[in-house]
Amino acid sequence: MQSAQPQVQLRGMRQGYNLAFGLTATLGLLLGLLGWWLGPVQFSGELGLWLLLLAAVLAGLVIWLTGRTLRSQLNQSRTPHEQRTALLGAGLGLATAPAIPWLLGCAVVSHLPLALSFAASAGVFYGLGWWLLGRWQAAASDKILEVLQSGSSPEAGEQND
Repeated sequence: MQSAQPQVQLRGMRQGYNLAFGLTATLGLLLGLLGWWLGPVQFSGELGLWLLLLAAVLAGLVIWLTGRTLRSQLNQSRTPHEQRTALLGAGLGLATAPAIPWLLGCAVVSHLPLALSFAASAGVFYGLGWWLLGRWQAAASDKILEVLQSGSSPEAGEQND
């Protein structure tokens, strides 16, 4: 994330995104399997569909709030370092969106069709997050160039900080 090159910054954002989601996904799967082994969760199929809808709404809310927070931080930041920190934070925070349906799917792993529906939903939100990171980084890259060219920051002129 210390590089001024957009491709390197995007790679750093996506690494943070992958690690944050991967850790959550692994722990969720282990806890889900442990719960299934100890005694599967019992509930109706209708409740499962409501949980799936709730997961989608919460994941969408996380995406919206992460984007809003990132825009606010980028507008308030005055140095490229602050902007890169905001981008990394957005990558880590955005990993929560696919984690919501994934963790709910892990909780209902004994109901395979429903668990697969949650996993598919998590995959959709993961892909959306991956795509959004590229869009957000590109928009932030333009802002970083403005700051560097204005010469108003102590880091202005340092292209590879």
